[in-house]
Formats: sequence, C-alpha cells, structure tokens
Amino acid sequence: MATDTCAIIIGIDGYAFAPLTSAVNDAVALRDELTAPGPGGTPPLVAAADVTLLASPGPGQPAPPGSRPATRRAILDALKAHYESPAARRRLIFYFAGHGMSASRDGRVREALLLAADVESPTDGEHMICLDDLLALFAERGPLEQLWLVDACRDMPYERRPRGYDVSWPEEPPQAPRAQFAMHAVGAGGKALSAQGGHGRFTHLLLRGLRGTGIANEPVPGRGRCVTADSLFNYVHRHVLASLRGWDEWTRTVQVPESRSRGPALAPLREVPPPPPREFVVKVEPEAAQPAVDLALEIELGLPVPGWPPKAPARQYELRAALKAGMTEQGWGTPKPQLMVVDLREEESATVEVPRSGGTVMTRGGGPRPSAAAAAPAVTTGERGIARAEIAHSAAPARRPLRRSGGGTGVAPTTATLRVEASDIQAHVRLRLSRHPFTLIERAQPNMDLTVAPGAWDVQVMLGDEVISAARVLLAGGERGVVTAVAQITPALASLLPQRPAGAVDERPTSVMPSETIGPMQGAVLPTLLPLLALKPFDHDGVLLRQFSHLQIPQRGPWPPPSDGEPRCAIAVALDGELTPGRHTDVRAAARVWASPDRRLALYATDGKPPDEGVDIFVSGTRLNVAAPGVPGGVTAIGVISWPSGVTQVSVGIYRLPLGVAWDAPSAPGGPGFPPGRIARALAIAVPWFRAGADLDTLRGPELMEIAYGKWIDPVLGLIAHHALHESRRAARPGDPAPVEMLGTIQRNLSQAFGALPDCLVIAAVRQDADAQQAAMARLLDDRRLRQPVLVASLALLAEAARRAGRMDHWSIDRLDRIAPGEVFNVVVTTP
Repeated sequence: MATDTCAIIIGIDGYAFAPLTSAVNDAVALRDELTAPGPGGTPPLVAAADVTLLASPGPGQPAPPGSRPATRRAILDALKAHYESPAARRRLIFYFAGHGMSASRDGRVREALLLAADVESPTDGEHMICLDDLLALFAERGPLEQLWLVDACRDMPYERRPRGYDVSWPEEPPQAPRAQFAMHAVGAGGKALSAQGGHGRFTHLLLRGLRGTGIANEPVPGRGRCVTADSLFNYVHRHVLASLRGWDEWTRTVQVPESRSRGPALAPLREVPPPPPREFVVKVEPEAAQPAVDLALEIELGLPVPGWPPKAPARQYELRAALKAGMTEQGWGTPKPQLMVVDLREEESATVEVPRSGGTVMTRGGGPRPSAAAAAPAVTTGERGIARAEIAHSAAPARRPLRRSGGGTGVAPTTATLRVEASDIQAHVRLRLSRHPFTLIERAQPNMDLTVAPGAWDVQVMLGDEVISAARVLLAGGERGVVTAVAQITPALASLLPQRPAGAVDERPTSVMPSETIGPMQGAVLPTLLPLLALKPFDHDGVLLRQFSHLQIPQRGPWPPPSDGEPRCAIAVALDGELTPGRHTDVRAAARVWASPDRRLALYATDGKPPDEGVDIFVSGTRLNVAAPGVPGGVTAIGVISWPSGVTQVSVGIYRLPLGVAWDAPSAPGGPGFPPGRIARALAIAVPWFRAGADLDTLRGPELMEIAYGKWIDPVLGLIAHHALHESRRAARPGDPAPVEMLGTIQRNLSQAFGALPDCLVIAAVRQDADAQQAAMARLLDDRRLRQPVLVASLALLAEAARRAGRMDHWSIDRLDRIAPGEVFNVVVTTP
C-alpha cells in the first residue's frame, strides 16, 4: 500500500580511521521494519520505493542490494531534494547509524555532527554534517512531519577541532512551520553501545518499539492504540535507563537517549492492536501486614479496577496503599509507597512495604531490617550530584467513591496542582507528562503552584543547561504534590560539610548554605565552593565559608611584594574528583608556597605577572592546561571537578587581595564590592546560562545585579556578560541602540580597570567599526603583551581574526582547535 511517507536510511561501518560492525545491520533492519506490514496487518510505514538506503559496509563486506555509498554528498543530495521541492511530502523518517561527535564553532554552544563514510579522521570536518544545521533548514521547509533518528556517539575526542561541517544551502522561502521530533541514542558526551556484528542497543529498542511493544503502545483519543514519536522515545528511554542500574548518576545522564522537538506535534506513526489484559500482583512485606493494608489499582482517583488480584487492560494505572482503620494502634506504620505509577504494558508486579511503628520491617525470614524511612541512602563514591528530588503529597485524598451531584454521574477533578521548590533563584523547571499527549512545559517557574493535568509528570530542576535535580511525581485529579530539589553535591564535598545532627549524617541535604552572604544553594554547588576553598587561606577577616571553619585551612600572612616593590600575582587551585597519583598541579615560573596534605588545595606565587604557559593540573590520568591570567596584587582562583566518566569542569576567577576589596573602578575607586562568596556564586550561575547560549540580560533577581557589577571583584563576570551581549546584539531589532550602548559601557569600564588582561585587549579591539576592528585585531595578533585569554569566547575572536588575516599558523587557531566543545574557560585536555 502506497503512503505519503519517505525515508532516508543511512548505515556506515566502513570508516577509514575507526570501522564499526553493526551500523549497516541496523540500517537494513530498520528499512525492513518500515517497509513490512505492521502488527495486526496494518499497512507498512513506508513503501519500499520511497526508501533511500545509503550504506557503507566495513572492509570485505558486501553492500546491501539497492544501496549507495553514504558519502557526505550523497546524504546531503538525498535531503536537499526534499528541502528544495515545492510539493512537500507528508512525513520524512531520517535515520543515521554511524559515528557522531559534538563540536562548537564559537567555543560556546555544542552542535551534533554526523560523520559520513568519506570522513578520514576526527578532524576532517569537511566531510561531516551538522545535524543542528539540518534541523534549522528543515524547520519551515520540506516534509510536513519529520522524525530524525540518530544512533551515534556524541563523545568522540579530537586533537584538533573539525571545521567546514556546516550545511550552506541557498536560502529558500519558508513554507510553514514543520513538526520535528529528533531522537539521539545518547546525550551530549555519551557513547552509543552496540553488539559486535549485531544491533546497536538504541536501534534494537527502536525496532521493538515500532512494533508496539510495551509503553510504545499508547492509547490516543479518537485513534485507539498507536505508536507515537513520544511513546517510541519513552519506550527506548525506559529500557536504556533500566540497563544502566548500578552506574553512577553522571553515566546515566549522558548514556540515556535524548529528544528535542520543534513546531506542532507529529501525528501517530502507526496504529497497533491493543495488548491483552494482564494480571497484576501486589506483594506486601511482611506477609503478616497484608490484612492491615487497603490496596487499590485505579485508573484515576476513585475509579478502581475490580477484582483482586486485578486483571486489567495493559495501560498506566495508579497503585494506592493505605492502612486500614485501627492498624496504627496494632503497631503498623505507613505503607511505602503509598502511591506509585504502575504500567501493565511493562510491569506485572509491585511490592509494598509496611514497617512496624518502631521503624523496622520484618522480612519473610523473620529477621528485622531497617525500614525505608529509617535507612538513609548511602552516598556512593564518585556519584554525580544530579539528585533524586524529595516528593510529598500535601493532603492527598484517600481512595473514595466519586461524589454525585443531583443524581447524575460523578466527574473526577480534571486538574491537579504541582509545586516545585528550588532555593536557587535562577533555577527553572522542565515538566513532561509521561502519557499522551506528552505535554511538555519547558520553562516553568519554581516556588509557585502550577495547574497541570492529572497523571505522572517527569520533573527536572535546571540551572542554565544543567539538570540539578530530577523526580517523577504522580498526581490524581484534585491532588496537590510538592517536589523539593536537593543539593547537587559529590561525596568529596559531602565529607567537607559540617557534621549534621545524629540520624541525618548521610542524608543528602535539601540545600547547602556555607555562608550567610551566599544563601542556600542546590545547583552548581561545586563550581561555587571550590574557588572559595582555594581562596580560604587568604581569608584573614573570616568573610568566606564560615561554616567550613572546621576544616582548619591555615591562613597566609599579608601577601608580600618582591624586592622590587611590584605586587605579586597569586594562583590558588582547588580540586575535586579522581586525582592522578603523584601529580596534581604544576605552575611554571611560579613557586608553590603552600599545599594541603592531600594536594587538593595549593597556592602559588609569581613575581609580577601570571605564567605565560598557564597551569597544568593532573586529574584522572589526563593533563589539563588552564589559562590563568591575573592582575598584580590579586589571586587567580581555579576550581577543577573531575567526574567518573572522565569529563572535567573548570572555573576561573580573579580576585583582589585582601579579599572583599573591590578593584579600583573608574566610577568608584577603591569602593567596596559584593562579598567574594556572592561573586563566586554569580559566576557559577552565569557559566551554565552562557554555555546554553542565553543572553544574561534575561536573568532576573539578585544574580543579575551581581553579574552586572561583580566585575569590580571578579572581572571574569564582566567578560562573560560582554560576550553574551555581543552574541545577542546580532539578534537585536534594527536600530535598537541598547546592546550597542551596553557593550560600549562594559568594554570601557573593563579596559580602564583591567586593560592588561588578554580578554580586555580582545574586546577593546572588537568594539570598533569594521575597518578599524580588522586593523586593531591584526595588530593584536603580534602584540607581545597578549597571553592566553581566560575565556574560549575571547580566544575564538582571536582565531577568527587570524583566519581572516591568512595567519593559519597563529597560536590562537591551534589552541582553539584543541578545546573541547561547550567549554567556557580556556582549557586544553591532553594525555600526560
């Protein structure tokens, strides 16, 4: 049966530099699935004549019949035909299996790249394809509905940044917004897994989901049972996540599939038969508690499934457990869980624990063990602080019959209330309903009641582009749920926290407040605290981290000038994570004046100027070279976090000594500034927002003021604000003078106060008109005062000027090419 759906299917094993073994198998299997009749004899998703198969097998393997090599040109030609066509097809399914990676053109925003078969190395950008470019080009052209499926890694390392991968097609007039749904096998930084010669994990689950297996089989009002883009993603995501049990949070974060959508929602992909009814068994532990518990499997509050054990259609339900009247007096405690989501498409049983009121649960063997309430979760070494949020149901209604009014049929409440509590003022909330219509709320405000549809909601508390806390909450109609984000900390940081009251030592705190001036924190805790720990030896007046005084970090005396009277530059380093044994920090042309016994904190001094070659830090078997510019009379604070996956996060700040005193500002020489703790906090918040491509002027609250004025304590804040505004200027309304005026003010103030900083030299040159800017940047390329800038955005401007001047051998180009995508600070990772 012919359809108005077309498919472009790509599988590549035969890479010259790193062959694969399962990508072509995956492509052929998906082609066969799309062109075969569906479950119950439903029509194929795509007619065989409407499939373009591009496949490049490994050495010695035959190409699939009817396929063509998957070169960059062949892939783009297949897509361009749809982009240019005035007659749009109804739906396009695009599938790619092969190598992928992340890169960044501007040193700020990461982009997903697909590696065609003619890519010769990870630096051969001219034969790569930017998926983000394709999604942007097809956002208002081409097929009306577009499903993009990418089974590729996003973590491939490179020695030099690839260039030339952009898709620069002639501009075509927009047709109308298109429905797009893109699904990646892994998150940015993840590695797609496959069996040798078999199928990739992601594609294996795609094939099962397209057949309507498990939760991919979704009830859609007016259509019956269907596979939708959202239900397909939910099925794959659920099973990948289940396969990662036991892994640390960071690994789970980057290894689970990721989706993004644009425009209207896609129509269901196919109709499928409903799954047969299923018996659901609820096990009560201990068995002696079973008569004390009232259990109900409900479609929604007040609509129970009859019979016990229930046998019901395979769909999502609510399992509720409550003590019967009088059972508390007999020594039974509150059942756990009282409320949970169960899905009979995937699950056939659940367990409810009923503790004794004394805090123990009797096991089947008769021996006591701590109840869920009494057993605090252990902190696993190396676990990333993306925490499971705490959930409470406020005044959750008990199971009851629906009330009837005037003798008519009762109607359950059609809305629920959800409140997400977060102490970080700049946090925002992302909500997604876990069933049809898979409602997505991208930027909800925390700390306020939100009216939502009943059902199971996946909740993410975010700071910029970072997820800091996550939970799933089930809400019945008329019910109010409260989700409280908790602190994003690691075991190393937890070991530094002051001792908590007995019984709560191992519990992850809701928030951390190491200083009254910083206030409570939940996200970006480490990037805030590590620089402050590095500065603690200079804290003569006790203005930093008073709650960390128990660490007994020794205080340095007044920072002495060298014999010639010029003030010194100090460098302070703080590390968290796995260190390289025997090697921690190396600062050339500087003397180490103090280090903690474990070498996680170290101080260095230079005579008059910071080291030209940066700071080498050794963590997790790698060497980080961190650009560490400074100002005489100040201290450059470097914080480094090394996660178990090998990913590192770096922050750099520049503070004046003594701490808490502002740099001499043109408008307020020698005036007081914000407390250093608040400046470190503002920097930690600014970085993920900047990395996400946001204009910092969109921030509100105290952080905005601290980012705008904090440059008198830490000029790095002013530099980040300048670069963010420089990018937003391109999107400003014609004739709008505000970005231009603000850029001029920031540039003049920074140049007057910190004119010798490399980044300030760069932004002073780019502030001029086009001709003057080109001349100024050309002179700057040979300026002997110019050292490594602290921000990648500054380095990117230098490298762009060098390319325009034909100076391809300039050090800025080489340095930028070796920096990982999405890195805000100027850091190069190498193997020692």
